[in-house]
Amino acid sequence: PSAMVNYNPATTFLGLGAATASCLISCFIPAMTAVRLQPAAAMRGESPLGGGRRSWLEFFFLFKNLSPTNKMILRGVGRNPKRSVSAVLGIAFAMVLVMTSLGLQDTAKYFLDKVFNRTYLEDLSVQLSVPLDRDELAEVFGTEGIARVEPVLAVPIVVYRGEEDQTTHLLILDEDSQMRAFWDQKDNQMSLDSEGIFLWGGFRNILGLNPGDQISLGIDPQVVGRLVEAMQAETAQLDNQMLQAQSFRQLLINMITNKRFFTQVAGFVDEPIGSMVYSTWSWLLPDLERLGLEEKVTMAYVQVKPNQLGQVRERLNALPQVQSIEDRQILYTLTLKMLDLFYFFVRVMFVFGILMALGLIFNTVSVNIIERTREIATLRTMGFTYQRINSIVTAENLLLVTLALPLGIYGGFRMSEYALSFFNNESFNFHLFIYPASYGVLVAGIIATALISQIPALFAMRKLDLAKLIKERTS
Repeated sequence: PSAMVNYNPATTFLGLGAATASCLISCFIPAMTAVRLQPAAAMRGESPLGGGRRSWLEFFFLFKNLSPTNKMILRGVGRNPKRSVSAVLGIAFAMVLVMTSLGLQDTAKYFLDKVFNRTYLEDLSVQLSVPLDRDELAEVFGTEGIARVEPVLAVPIVVYRGEEDQTTHLLILDEDSQMRAFWDQKDNQMSLDSEGIFLWGGFRNILGLNPGDQISLGIDPQVVGRLVEAMQAETAQLDNQMLQAQSFRQLLINMITNKRFFTQVAGFVDEPIGSMVYSTWSWLLPDLERLGLEEKVTMAYVQVKPNQLGQVRERLNALPQVQSIEDRQILYTLTLKMLDLFYFFVRVMFVFGILMALGLIFNTVSVNIIERTREIATLRTMGFTYQRINSIVTAENLLLVTLALPLGIYGGFRMSEYALSFFNNESFNFHLFIYPASYGVLVAGIIATALISQIPALFAMRKLDLAKLIKERTS
């Protein structure tokens, strides 16, 4: 995989404009509040206490039954509702950014594992250059180094539903296939032994389908047209084995004369990539007989004996009947390399979210202590130790974090779903998956950030000049 990096000046100006607008908007409200502040209130040096009114938190808790220390914690949070609400929202927004990054990363890891380790179980996927009979497949491939071979018929088709249609491929497999697993959206394994065909999950919304609905399948006319054109031009150069095969010529005639056949939807397969249609030989046998395909094979799944993958791949690749070979492990490795840039941006989002929470909580705690310097000095003269005051301030911060947790988790979940929706189209169908451990990482990370960010302010509190503050208080 390779990447091209280009500089776009418009992106720079867009970023500068967005940053400037954010700064102006965030500064406007505090500036207006400062302008409206009464001189007498400003000279007190502390946040107004609301004229002796009860804190709004007292109406939501069993306030009378709490200890004095717990009452101080609640009053500290309710002392300045605007600051507390802004802190909660800021922490929640930081969590949204962090959880969005975790959600995208977990979804990518989950689907990669599901596709390459739990769905496609073959070692090699072999595309044939000419259709073979099922009985010929084992003879052509041989047995050297091969543990198992499963025949597959892949046909380019069009799925018709009323006036809607979708071009895709029909894959016909054995009912007891050991190299291909199928999963529903709840991650339950499915079996192809049901009556009907199984569609890629994205067709549920694209074509408005449900299990049991009747649909019709037809051979893709564009594919047939291209093959017919190639056959007409074969007199100039006969170098295509498939076009030279008399059986394939007859197959084309059957495709053209038998354009559609009807069937029903048995279920939907949860696959992020592919948009395939699946069925079994037994279910489609009458239709395959009409097309002359009941014994034809165009693909094969191959499982290789241990430590012989390279040799088998080279041997099969040299066969004239083989058009191409896909190595599942090589494809998995290439996909991981292609996602390195994606994972990098996800980690950047995670770091910025943590830094945002760190800066926000640091500012909140610092301002809180500056506004309460006289109160802290009074508590010290009353015998409160620094450790006890630290615990009160820490409890206030953790209470704010606790209030932000449900908002951040819910908002992050929805934002992750929204971000994934941009990847979904006629070929991709992703749904959000977040590992339970990621929720623990998120909560633990935010709590740790809150505890770390308050350390500088708590150390500054120890350097307060109590005598000077008490003198100012009494003067």
